[in-house]
Amino acid sequence: MNKPKISIIVPVYNTELYLRECIESILRQSFMNFEVLLVDDGSTDTSGSICEDYAAKDTRIRVFHQTNQGVTAARKCGILHSNGEYLCFVDSDDTITSDALAILMEPLQRDIRDIDAVVSLANKDAFISGHEYVRMLLENEKSGSLWGNLYKRSLFKNCRSLDLDKDFPIGEDYITNLELGLKMKRIVCLTASIYNYRYNPASVMHVRTYTLAYEEKFRETVEKTLGSEIENFEEAWYKCQLRTLENLIVRRVRFSYDRPWIHRLLKLRHNYSSLTLRQKIILRVRHAVLCRYLLGIEVRIKERLKCK
Repeated sequence: MNKPKISIIVPVYNTELYLRECIESILRQSFMNFEVLLVDDGSTDTSGSICEDYAAKDTRIRVFHQTNQGVTAARKCGILHSNGEYLCFVDSDDTITSDALAILMEPLQRDIRDIDAVVSLANKDAFISGHEYVRMLLENEKSGSLWGNLYKRSLFKNCRSLDLDKDFPIGEDYITNLELGLKMKRIVCLTASIYNYRYNPASVMHVRTYTLAYEEKFRETVEKTLGSEIENFEEAWYKCQLRTLENLIVRRVRFSYDRPWIHRLLKLRHNYSSLTLRQKIILRVRHAVLCRYLLGIEVRIKERLKCK
């Protein structure tokens, strides 16, 4: 039996209301050379049974059950059991368009060599390097989500970010993309919209509480992931840290400007000439309440200018 070209990995946790729609959208793909790995991450609703029902009807579907360990561990389980040359990730409360895999595979079927990933929702159709991909992630020019993209499975060999602990519930996609980007040579960017993200008020993303401990842990994990390559992304890394500081300010997290990494940011502010007005406000107004007020005005001015 031939191996599938694509392995679609779906981490599942208590999404019984949306899971059927998710799986149906995958099974309706016009590109049919794929397998589906449903990883039930200790669901306490009927999600596990729904997975088994679909597996009984379609031989392309395999189901794995594990105790609740978090989405990263669920994805790792799927990756370890996958057979495809490429991996595609779909969250169990979302859907993909019927031509999603066909669109992602099209550049690969044109005999274009050395493509490590195909990513959707880009600003323009283009080929970029792994270095440019990492820079775009650091400067927030590209979503850090894993879903809606296609990755060579071999990229995930010895991928350290797949071992992030369960206490790292937000940003694990971003960290994984950074690590993969450092390995990549060539990436295809597509403007195509192939992924239907569902707003789920019960998801971790929307019930999270912003804390200083988490924001600093995230910053430290990004720094560790970049490792010795960090010197090749000096300005992008600086702007990434500014975004962490912005999160603390905007989300009303209590912190001190005397913290070492914040102190270094403020000290180096004159080294970079391409900072936006928003970034300059964050650096120059060293009072969180006043800074938050000015950032709010900056947003309203931008919105008014767009309307003209």
